[in-house]
Amino acid sequence: QGVHYDLVIDAQGLIKSGFISRLSKGLTVGLSNRTIREPMATLFYNKVYSVPWTEHAVDRVRQLFSRALQYEYDPDQIDYGIDLSRIEGSQKKLERSSKQLVFLHGTTWQTKHWPEIYWRQLAQISTEAGYKVLLPWGNPEEKLRAEYIAQDNEQVEVLDKQSLSGLAQYIQQSDGVIAVDTGLGHLAAALAKPTVSLYGPTDPGLSGTFGNNQLHLNSTLNCAPCVKKTCSYSGPGVTEKYAGDSFTITPPCFASHGPIEVWQQFQSLLEKS
Repeated sequence: QGVHYDLVIDAQGLIKSGFISRLSKGLTVGLSNRTIREPMATLFYNKVYSVPWTEHAVDRVRQLFSRALQYEYDPDQIDYGIDLSRIEGSQKKLERSSKQLVFLHGTTWQTKHWPEIYWRQLAQISTEAGYKVLLPWGNPEEKLRAEYIAQDNEQVEVLDKQSLSGLAQYIQQSDGVIAVDTGLGHLAAALAKPTVSLYGPTDPGLSGTFGNNQLHLNSTLNCAPCVKKTCSYSGPGVTEKYAGDSFTITPPCFASHGPIEVWQQFQSLLEKS
């Protein structure tokens, strides 16, 4: 409040962000009431712009900024403006295998988790192809999952707990990333790292990873994307076998992309990148 701004842009489109933006000194702008997440937020704006709901969330923000700041918007040019030298120099030089991948297996909703046994099978496929697999974690549950994935495979490493900048360094130095629907997948996209993202109950069309070298694998189950935190599937169970044992795929929407297909799609992405 003590500083005057030429322009204050509310990119969140929430009532609380609109209120805070209006408290500042300057012309306040945001999305129009027909294209904003919480229409009442427009009461705090001096000027509004309409950007279609059908556009990706990142694209919507880019269009809002280009119109508010009056510069030319090029939808084909995607550059997050990250100074890679700062990431690479933020910590001591990491030891690197000739080829390595990062698996981003942690996420919030239970329905967005790819089956643990799938991760383990994918790790086996990856290491047999000559890659070392790195497994970050952020809480005790994720650490236990990482340790399960790494069992009996010396080429799979469970990392120490990382800061965001530390994890960015591991991602930057890797050959690619395989991820579920998680915020860290967006970090990989911002670094333009080849990334296959796995979507079951969610739809990447409006909020999936956005950038160069990105591939989304969507579920083909008829109830997907349900966008639910709790699976309500009531059809027949979906089972598979691994190492001679049968297991049920939970949630069943991830049966659309098992480890072998994911690896094939990932290899194809690497060849194109």
